Amino acid sequence: MAHELKISQTNNNPHHNLPLDSEEIWQARVDLAACLRMAARLGLEEGICNHFSAIVPGHPDLFIVNRLGWAFQEATASSLLICDFEGNVVAGDGVPEATAFFIHARLHKMAPRVGAAFHTICRMRRRSAW
Repeated sequence: MAHELKISQTNNNPHHNLPLDSEEIWQARVDLAACLRMAARLGLEEGICNHFSAIVPGHPDLFIVNRLGWAFQEATASSLLICDFEGNVVAGDGVPEATAFFIHARLHKMAPRVGAAFHTICRMRRRSAW
């Protein structure tokens, strides 16, 4: 079951007016969206607790993540969210799925060298004999 992230928003978000539209950041968004769509083509989006994320280039305290309610095959660079480690959505419309936020924010915060993280939960399907 998907869970909406509920974080009390404050007006003292230091990332509120950051320029996040550089070519390098856009390319990271494009690459992450392509990974999500390829995972869908490979059948790796069966569950709703599947998330991909990447650190925002030049901003090691921000990460890009897919948003709640969108299938991997629907991902586009512009549909992805940029979040900080406190749960604020810095860029994008929507919210991340709560488990995505808590897993990926902690991973990227505690292991900054991890540039991207992907995890999926799929059941193996039994194939019938032809």
